[in-house]
Amino acid sequence: MIYDCIVKLSQNEEILVVVKDGALRNAISTLDNVRTYESLPEILDLPALKKILAELNVGEKKVKSIIDTLATSDCRYDITEYLNENQLVKIEESYDENFIELPYELDDIEINTCEVQIRNLQGIFIDSPTYLGNGKFSYTLVAECHASLSFHCGNDIYESLPYEYRKALSKSEVSGQSEVRVKGDVDVAFQGVLVLSGIDENTDSGQLKVHLSYLGAERSPIDCEINLEKLKVEEVY
Repeated sequence: MIYDCIVKLSQNEEILVVVKDGALRNAISTLDNVRTYESLPEILDLPALKKILAELNVGEKKVKSIIDTLATSDCRYDITEYLNENQLVKIEESYDENFIELPYELDDIEINTCEVQIRNLQGIFIDSPTYLGNGKFSYTLVAECHASLSFHCGNDIYESLPYEYRKALSKSEVSGQSEVRVKGDVDVAFQGVLVLSGIDENTDSGQLKVHLSYLGAERSPIDCEINLEKLKVEEVY
């Protein structure tokens, strides 16, 4: 089966095969477009591959340098200040259950009409820069807010909640319905991704810091894009 695969792969182009099995090596060495080697170091020592690997290593070092720079507190501060000053983290007044991630104790029960009303933004935090390719790098983004949570459920379900939830969340009767309305104050965190595009992989640390210091300016080569992925209820109080 391996021999047949090599025959097919080598029909239209030359292939290099690392093979220790003597019988298989003897068999495929007679094929056109097939060059055999006994070990991986042997094939990696080829001049053409050494040149490609050297170029890849240089590129990898440049990308790592950019990631290390983006991870510094100075760069993260400049970016978060830019986000805050320009109100780029767009937060709506309310969110429904399709966007909300509840704590296990609330997610595991049957509730209806779950809604989070945002009161105010407390802070934006970015971390863990990652290379996406083609001049794009990303941060994980968290935006923390004070909010209020409300939902409807059966009274028996409310009474089955742990004491700390019943203490923090008040209930009220709903006219004409068998369910009760439950509400309370919560801390929530929007979780998402901040993507920076237009960063030249050959940019050195000093140049990158300068570019980040004037984000949003007409002459800035870097663009920002924010994607909020979910709203997580962190604490009920």
